[in-house]
Amino acid sequence: MLRVERWKDARAAEFRAVWRLIRAGRRPNGPPVPAEQTPESGVHDAELNMTELLGHPALYIAAQRLIGATRARRLIIENEIAPGPGWRVLDIGCGPGYLAPLFGGASYVGVDTCDAYIRYAKAHYAAWGTFHCFEITDETIRQFQNYDVVMLFGVLHHLDDPDAVALLTRLRLALKPGGKMITLDGYFSSDMSPWRRYILRSDRGKFVREEPAYRRLALSAFNQVDTQRFDHLFYIPYNLLVMSCRQTQAP
Repeated sequence: MLRVERWKDARAAEFRAVWRLIRAGRRPNGPPVPAEQTPESGVHDAELNMTELLGHPALYIAAQRLIGATRARRLIIENEIAPGPGWRVLDIGCGPGYLAPLFGGASYVGVDTCDAYIRYAKAHYAAWGTFHCFEITDETIRQFQNYDVVMLFGVLHHLDDPDAVALLTRLRLALKPGGKMITLDGYFSSDMSPWRRYILRSDRGKFVREEPAYRRLALSAFNQVDTQRFDHLFYIPYNLLVMSCRQTQAP
């Protein structure tokens, strides 16, 4: 119980620190944001400011916890991946690495293109995995082979179709026979409420799609794609699509 209370106190202190930065209009670890870049200067500048703020690892983690994204990811990992001891897990777009402790005895590798995120991951989660900062290219993917699962959480809605197809095709090469890739992204639907649609349109990713469009992307690289909709895992109204992708042997 004492450990739980300490964890809660640490999370509360972290969020209070982040909130003070926002209230003060300051960049994390930086000077005050100029007046022309504050929310009062317009919606576009406010979006730029928020993108900059979420580039700070501690703020990003606090925001993910606040809206329920951490909870959603944990539930997907526990129920759709269920990693066991000795598993090899490759997490593309791992962010600050805060999911690494969920994999217990598995061998976890995280990759992200944000240097600040990877430095934070190495400083705080090195006991649970290894982390790399680079893009996945035809060259870099060669060092990743025979993984049981590849995670692609919150990545596809940041990529246009050609870049998404190229990434999915490369990541297929990292899987061992019978391995699977799990993706997780927000999605649009024709029957969603205006509030849900507004939240998705406000996402930093500019390529949020409908379910059939995500499925077409996955089928360009894998011949077996199963999709599931989860619309109540976040603490806010948010439509979540999970795809499980495999490349089965041809008959």
